[in-house]
Amino acid sequence: ISNRYISRKSVLFEVASRRNLPHKDIWLISPAINPSLLMPTAMLGQLLFAQIEDGAKVAIVTKFPEDKNIEMFETLEERSIETYFYPKLNSKLYCFVLDEDRRYEQGLPEASELSSLALISSANLTEEGLALSEGRWNEELAYSVPDSELDHVETYVLELMSGGLSLGDVRTFLARGQMDRLEILNGN
Repeated sequence: ISNRYISRKSVLFEVASRRNLPHKDIWLISPAINPSLLMPTAMLGQLLFAQIEDGAKVAIVTKFPEDKNIEMFETLEERSIETYFYPKLNSKLYCFVLDEDRRYEQGLPEASELSSLALISSANLTEEGLALSEGRWNEELAYSVPDSELDHVETYVLELMSGGLSLGDVRTFLARGQMDRLEILNGN
């Protein structure tokens, strides 16, 4: 991408263009997530599950759901998508880290043209945020981080994951009847 600023209509195109590239890691960070976007029948869900089958590790970092429903996240973890809950999250970051060991595989574009994709965005992982709703969308802005800065992005993502709660942690709080502790952590 020569122009680092991405229009709202191009964010989804940039993400969708990653489908046939080999990725090592995919990180989706958004405080608001629409579960239907991640289902196996949705375009993004299909992309993620194809990448998992191809060897990518996929992780989502989000806020704990206000309705306390973790069923969607349990379904995602059953499908090998790691989930983390970060109470005060407001960041939106969509990162597709290219698998450097597979950069030269046959059938891929010229290796020198391939790069990872890290989009810092104002868009939540929702239909409105990604301009998927007919007639209903938010005006959003995204910035494509240069590959030379990807180490900083990875450091940030790892800090969010290590500072957040895993789905197992959340299950433990729920099983012990400690919803009040989750609410305090989540800022409610």
